Amino acid sequence: MLGSIYFHITFSTDYRQKLNMKNLCIITARGGSKRIPRKNIKPFMGKPIIAYSIESAINSNLMLGTDIDASFTMVQYSYPIQRSLRINSDGYVEMNFPQYRSSRSQDLEKIYHDAGQFYFIKIPTLLCEKTLWCKHTAPLILSDLEVQDLDTETDWKIAEIKYQREHPQLDNIQ
Repeated sequence: MLGSIYFHITFSTDYRQKLNMKNLCIITARGGSKRIPRKNIKPFMGKPIIAYSIESAINSNLMLGTDIDASFTMVQYSYPIQRSLRINSDGYVEMNFPQYRSSRSQDLEKIYHDAGQFYFIKIPTLLCEKTLWCKHTAPLILSDLEVQDLDTETDWKIAEIKYQREHPQLDNIQ
């Protein structure tokens, strides 16, 4: 996460003491995007895109249980990555995992990736392990309609379409 800006939910000392707060939410937002300048603060459906992650984290009411040290958002790949392809150095197509060449998609294990929206972690765990990926990390699985990687203007448009589909009451906001 080198080069990231960390947004985290903070409370006044008095409020934190009253809650005996032991959990931390980190929202990573790397600055300096070359493909979408000022991406984190670019207006998205009426407010800066980073505001959606912050609001979701605040409204999540997530409490980490005694057997869970951390949790973060994940989404299932929309295709079986075991059947993924690459173009080799000679310009020909190869399977990344040829052992799955004859496998049916529905028979392959579901695989997920980090949605990168926010991370919840117990403060003692973070201080001890110095990583957000802990042994006892629980998933917060999101729908593919709630997640969009934003690397290009096309990605941005797809995100707007997905958001409008999931929030039809906001169709007139721009």
